[in-house]
Amino acid sequence: MLNLTRLKSNGSWNLVDLVAITRDVLADYSTLALDQHVELSMEVDAVRPVPVFGVEAAIRSAIANLIGNALLHAHDARIVVARLDQEGGIAVNAA
Repeated sequence: MLNLTRLKSNGSWNLVDLVAITRDVLADYSTLALDQHVELSMEVDAVRPVPVFGVEAAIRSAIANLIGNALLHAHDARIVVARLDQEGGIAVNAA
């Protein structure tokens, strides 16, 4: 929560591409996922890009938290999928 508060107070709100940010976060976690024998994937139920208005660093941090938690807590998972929709919704599932 402290990190989120800092990000909110220090960041400027802009229109950012949720697809690009999610792709970057998945790339950041690719080595950890490979070590755990987990495939990372992204599905976009929308026309790309998916523009959202917010603080890029805060959005990146939130997505990283979702992916990190999926890798940490989804024992025996073989795949972690980030699903995005046109409204800027994101769901992360492990199977």
